[in-house]
Amino acid sequence: MQEACAICQKEESEEVKKISTSETENEKNHPQISNKEEEEKQAPEESTEHGELLEKEDEKELFTLLDSYFQQQETLITLDLSKKRIGDKGVNELSKHTTWINLTVLNLSENDISSEGAIAISKNTSWTKLTTLDLNWNQIDVEGVSALNRNTTWTNLTILDLSDNTIGDEGASEISKNITWINLLTLKLKKNSFSDEGASTLSKNTTWTLLTTLDLSGNSIGDEGASTLSKNTTWANLTTLDLEDNRIGDEGVSELSKNTSWTKLTSLNLNKNSFGNEGASALSKNTTWTDLSTLSLVYNSISSEGARELSKNTTWAKLTTLDLRSNDLGADGVSELIKNATWSNLTTLDLSVNSIGDEGASALSKNTTWTKLTTLNLSENSLGAEGVSVLSKNIIWTNLTTLDLEHNYLGDEGASELSKNTTWTHLTTLNLQENAIGNEGAAAISNNPTWTNLTDLNLRDNNISAKGASALSKNTTWTNLATLNLKNNCLKDEGVSELSKNTTWTKLTTLNLQENSIGAEGANELSKNTSWTKLSSLDLQFNFIRAEGAIALSKNITWINITDLNVKNNSIGEEGENVVKARWPLASIIC
Repeated sequence: MQEACAICQKEESEEVKKISTSETENEKNHPQISNKEEEEKQAPEESTEHGELLEKEDEKELFTLLDSYFQQQETLITLDLSKKRIGDKGVNELSKHTTWINLTVLNLSENDISSEGAIAISKNTSWTKLTTLDLNWNQIDVEGVSALNRNTTWTNLTILDLSDNTIGDEGASEISKNITWINLLTLKLKKNSFSDEGASTLSKNTTWTLLTTLDLSGNSIGDEGASTLSKNTTWANLTTLDLEDNRIGDEGVSELSKNTSWTKLTSLNLNKNSFGNEGASALSKNTTWTDLSTLSLVYNSISSEGARELSKNTTWAKLTTLDLRSNDLGADGVSELIKNATWSNLTTLDLSVNSIGDEGASALSKNTTWTKLTTLNLSENSLGAEGVSVLSKNIIWTNLTTLDLEHNYLGDEGASELSKNTTWTHLTTLNLQENAIGNEGAAAISNNPTWTNLTDLNLRDNNISAKGASALSKNTTWTNLATLNLKNNCLKDEGVSELSKNTTWTKLTTLNLQENSIGAEGANELSKNTSWTKLSSLDLQFNFIRAEGAIALSKNITWINITDLNVKNNSIGEEGENVVKARWPLASIIC
């Protein structure tokens, strides 16, 4: 396997220049750095503001990075150092800076900062206008959080992100004691290893009266924690609550549903917890969340009984998104769900991985309430030709833009039935990946005259060969097609040759032809295409084009907008690599 060719090279950082000191006002706020020996001679008891950074040769690059920000002084408003790995030493230097009096946004995510760095930040008293502090994905524990909590300067703080740290229950308790952040709107504590105890202490906070978004996902909150959270009466402005990937069971969800304070709640995420029908039933009976627009219940244990209870809800008239992926609804569950007459504003429905089968699809197609539906996901549901046939006849979903039928059993017959649809005139995205569709099915789909707005078509992992490719290439309807995925079919040279003859898809930007047994001849035919002038991404990996095919591709004069080319695992060799790099010198090329 050949290594990826790196096209974009990193610029080397310039060597730090030694600058003699002067008496200017700027240098009083930002002293220049001399070597350590000279500093000791001139001022043995003093240290420059950033002098420590040159103690080691490998810290020069860090200084170079930070120095440009130091020089901005009071003009600096936003400082984004995410993923720079500046560590505690870098943060320590930042915290000492006193001239950034107008700093409002500080992003230090993914920087290997421990509690030592957090403590240093907390001591800064100059950033009085700070509104956003992002410390996501570091190594801050209870000691660091405790220090942050003691800061009394950031009275204007509205967003605090401490996700992916290790604060634990004790750290959550420390944060809850905060009385300074009276303007806090968003608090993110995702993946911080706290449990019921931490959730309980957080719920007792009485300072964050303006809080609108609370992310507690990826922790170990159970029924007890959910119960205490539900009793909070301070967060009357809460609009978004994320409890995904915790350990909340039926009892905990039932307690949450009793909440009467969060009257402005619009989004509730309970994905990946441990509740079933009882919890679903309790949720449906909530009468407080009248503004709820997004409800995510993915990967729980809701069956037809729970679906029946959910369908009885009459409160969520503003619901636009319902995500029930990976539950146990079955055909009966779908039959119950469609009885709901309240969710008339529903735009997005995800029922993937629910074993609904043809019977469930048939029941779904009879829905007459969801007239605003734009996105429907039915992937991995054992649908066959019969189920798709009735779906395609639905005349209510006239606003449908996205249909996902990935990993079902449509076959040629199902694809043919789907192609007969005349209602979905706004369809832009159609996913038919892994459906055993062959040439006949591909031909039928290409002949659909209704989907004139289609921009994204996924036919990967099917059985389409040259004949099917020829039928697709003759399509004249998809004038807006931008993305076509034919990965892992059976196109071979003849199929690619046919495909390249298409003259309709003038807006095509992305073409995936991975794993199609394409050789040099196919690459040569593909290179003759003159219609896809906007093509920016071409994926040909795991074929057999070799150097000859790479050379042929490089002769194409139409694809002037190529930014990504993948010819990995094609045995193009050094010769082939050189020609494609020379042809598209600014592109990201993987070979």
